[in-house]
Amino acid sequence: MANEEKPSWWKSVPGLLTAATGFVAALSGLVAGLNQVGVFRREAPAPQVVATAPAPPASAPDAPTADKPAPSTTGRPAPAAAPKPRTATPPSPAPTTTTASERAAAAPRQVPKGTALELTLPARACAPAKGARRVPARLVAPVIVDGDTLLPASTTAVLRLERSGPRAPQVRLDSLIRRDMALAVSRSDVRLRSDAVDGWCLRANARLTVNLAAAVPLRRR
Repeated sequence: MANEEKPSWWKSVPGLLTAATGFVAALSGLVAGLNQVGVFRREAPAPQVVATAPAPPASAPDAPTADKPAPSTTGRPAPAAAPKPRTATPPSPAPTTTTASERAAAAPRQVPKGTALELTLPARACAPAKGARRVPARLVAPVIVDGDTLLPASTTAVLRLERSGPRAPQVRLDSLIRRDMALAVSRSDVRLRSDAVDGWCLRANARLTVNLAAAVPLRRR
């Protein structure tokens, strides 16, 4: 027994490799079994929360106005908005100027006191023995006040004749008559020319001057 030779180291290598292979296979099976039961499973780390600043809100598109049309969402240019109609400002009334004739028309129309009327008698006329007689005469020149003709020429003047004093008729202006007016004369002073009187009569074409002692309002008939 003492003389038996020991085998060489290289003759035991296949046995070592076989043993190593079996050991590795057993170890792999052990690791796989432990992994299945959760020995080697680790909990996933909790997600980290990173606080970030909020993004600024998107600015809303400008509201469309009459001068700025709304943006088109179809890719086509939006039609321009019609301009707002402008309200016409009424012109300020021009200052009115009142003329003298307009002031006279606005004021009460009347023949003023003191107006002198030149009359002519177209035919001979005599005062009656009793009572009074009315005879027509004619206005020689028109009566114009503030540029307005109140009494045109040839306006009819009604004279009242009666006897008074020594052989001379008393003459008074009774009224003035035109086509659309009849004006009663309340007071007047009549002056006769010397060549106008013939006894109790007034000659044809005799001229008289009558001064109004009171204003005569113009009233239509």
